[in-house]
Amino acid sequence: MVTDEARSKRTRRSCLACDRTTEHVFLWRKNSSQVFRCTECGLGSATKGSFDPKTHYTADFFNGNTDGGYPDYISSEEVLRAEFRTVVDRIRRTTPSGTLIEVGAAYGFFLLEAKAHYQVHGVEIADEAAEFARARGLDVRTGGLTRPLLEEIGPIDVAVMLDVIEHLECPRAALALCSEFLRLGGLIILSTPDFGSALARITAKGWRNMTPPQHLWYFTRDSITRMATAVGLEVYQINHPWKRVPISLIVQLISRYTGLELPRSALSSLSKIGLPVNLFDAMCVVLRKPRSGRSTATGNLTPGNAPTNAPTGFVKVGYVSELDGADQFSRWVGSHDILVFRRKGVIRAFSNVCPHFGGPVGYHELTDGKFTCLWHNLQYDADTGQCLSIAKFKLREYQLMIKNTEIFAKLVEES
Repeated sequence: MVTDEARSKRTRRSCLACDRTTEHVFLWRKNSSQVFRCTECGLGSATKGSFDPKTHYTADFFNGNTDGGYPDYISSEEVLRAEFRTVVDRIRRTTPSGTLIEVGAAYGFFLLEAKAHYQVHGVEIADEAAEFARARGLDVRTGGLTRPLLEEIGPIDVAVMLDVIEHLECPRAALALCSEFLRLGGLIILSTPDFGSALARITAKGWRNMTPPQHLWYFTRDSITRMATAVGLEVYQINHPWKRVPISLIVQLISRYTGLELPRSALSSLSKIGLPVNLFDAMCVVLRKPRSGRSTATGNLTPGNAPTNAPTGFVKVGYVSELDGADQFSRWVGSHDILVFRRKGVIRAFSNVCPHFGGPVGYHELTDGKFTCLWHNLQYDADTGQCLSIAKFKLREYQLMIKNTEIFAKLVEES
């Protein structure tokens, strides 16, 4: 939603994602910050003012003494580690082992789950949290991501930033540094609020993730794709997964809007209980360093800028090897969300967008020859794309071409 004030206040500012000066719309003022949006990529940005991350992200941020922090992070360990196990399992489908670094490691709960499969390292700006992690045998350094640290660790296979990139003063620099030290085919796993989501657009200034200056950046699919491409990465996957969160965080969010507060002891107890939540306004982004050593900008491909080795009229979607294990994967290519799968030895591709309300069809694995949409459980026949729940719906099928080990799709249908 653009306010009347925003309509009258357009300015040219440097865009982190577009990597040049673009027209921005002033949206609103909140928490002493001014919030702008790039008119080209949709990236939201907030002015920092006098905000100092080093004094904000301390033990108080994790124990309920800082507005907008965690009610009781340590009491939430069991719930958080259960969620992190799910994230680790997803990563292992593509990269089962190797060297992993987490930026914003907090108390080390994610690294504790990952260390059974990876050589793990982490950085954390809050000294008390980093010290807690080190006491549990983890290599977590106090401070931010630096070149000397990555030179010490050596090439990395996976970099993880869970709910971190929106806090960084220069996320592009962090991505570029990770990209430089990633092995070919290495992954960067991000989770961040989706500024282009329906909930963000509807609630505008009141959006639950609109918390400047703690959040300095508000990414969209387009802006994260542009920024990744600029530092030599390709978009491997973007989705909006369910997430198990401590009930105390849900209660805290309700309190923010209602003014009703629970005692600290009650919040600590509720921190030990998890609840699956998905408002579809937070995205998980998986970036990959191309095996060729150069970015093919998978998330931003169109027939006009397809890779040189792509058949005429086709764009690269992925690799046959990505079908190992689950026999399916989904990928954003330009504005197309494509579900690629292998069934009865044949590789095919449907639209991953349910015609009902736009939910992801391929979130769950193919079962009994059917795909089940995440949002309303509508089922689709994997052989025909026909919806078995509502007859008028049918998934578009994309024409594919397999060349060597690469999968190409034709995005534009011939008339």
